[in-house]
Amino acid sequence: MSRPPNILFIMMDDQRHDAFGAFHPVLKTPHLDRLMRGGVYCSRAHLMGSTVGAVSMPSRAMLHTSRHLDELVDDGHTIPQNHPLIGEHLRSLGYHTHGGGKWHQSPASFHRSFDSGGEIHFSGMGEFNLF
Repeated sequence: MSRPPNILFIMMDDQRHDAFGAFHPVLKTPHLDRLMRGGVYCSRAHLMGSTVGAVSMPSRAMLHTSRHLDELVDDGHTIPQNHPLIGEHLRSLGYHTHGGGKWHQSPASFHRSFDSGGEIHFSGMGEFNLF
C-alpha cells in the first residue's frame, strides 16, 4: 500500500504573485523557488475582494472552506460547524495537519482544522484583537 503524498501548502499575503527569484533574479528566494519547481504554483489566482480591511481574513476563510465571499459568516471571522475546512477533510483521509502563522478565524476553527500548530497569531486588526 503506497503512502499518500505529503502536502505543503503555503499561503502568503502582502506579496505580489511574482515576488520570487524564479521570476526576478535580483530577489533571493531559493527555498521557495525550489518548492515552486517541484510543486504547484497558481499563476492565475486572484483576490475576490474583501468586506473588511484585513483582506487576509476573508481570503483565508474562503480558501479553507471553499465558500464564496458572500457565503462567509461574520466576514470570515466565524466559521460555522457546517462549513467544513480543508484541514478537516485532510484529517478524515488520515493526514496529520499542522498550522502556523496567522489565523484570523477563531481558535475553535483552527483546532477543527489542525492536529497541531505553533506560533499561531489569532488576532485581527488593531482594536479588534479578540483572542
